[in-house]
Amino acid sequence: MTPATFDLRPLMVANMACSMSMMAFVSLIGPIARVLGLATWQAGAAVTVSGVIWMLLARPWGQASDRYGRRRILLIATAGFTLAYWALCLFIDASLRFLPSALLGLIGLMIGRGLIGVFYAAIPVGGNALIADNIEPQHRAKAMAALGAANACGLVIGPAIAALLSRFSLSLPFYAMAVLPLLAFLVLRFKLKGQELHLRQAPRKVHLNDPRLRRPMAVAFVAMLCVCRLRRLPSASSPSTDSA
Repeated sequence: MTPATFDLRPLMVANMACSMSMMAFVSLIGPIARVLGLATWQAGAAVTVSGVIWMLLARPWGQASDRYGRRRILLIATAGFTLAYWALCLFIDASLRFLPSALLGLIGLMIGRGLIGVFYAAIPVGGNALIADNIEPQHRAKAMAALGAANACGLVIGPAIAALLSRFSLSLPFYAMAVLPLLAFLVLRFKLKGQELHLRQAPRKVHLNDPRLRRPMAVAFVAMLCVCRLRRLPSASSPSTDSA
């Protein structure tokens, strides 16, 4: 199957929407941490926990998609992501209003971000697996690049919109971004056609020390480390501008 016959647009919309809401948190954790009285390392832990869980659950989600189907896993993931994001949104709004202890604030942020990481881990896995299932090898790189570009757009646009909305309230960006994973679910539910698994044989387990994975994993690790580091520096080093 070629990119012309397999519609990538539902996957691109879902990936962009979820990465926008996922990364919006990163641009706001600095001022939120100052209001809640969190230390810099605690703010960093709230950001990091979702990435750690994403890393640990990506392979199990991939195995689940092999067993139950890509579309079903994507729908479960976006539905869970939506509920987890709304829970985090409500917790942040309540925390900014009532100012709980720093410990309670940290626990709530880490649980919320952790749950988001649980479900977000399935979204890129399911999307890439669908491409691998339905697009011929000579066209896969182009299709995966398009999916990656959608993710990158979300990574850029999400924090930018969140920063603009934060001028009015630190809670407002989260309520706005909470609509996006629901949009992703609806797009996948009604626009992504059911796809049969085109597996000629049962998938074989791929070990992390497989030589074919070493270079791509090293490049991806270094690239994401640089991106996340650059995004954290302003929040950690800028002086507090909150009046209360």
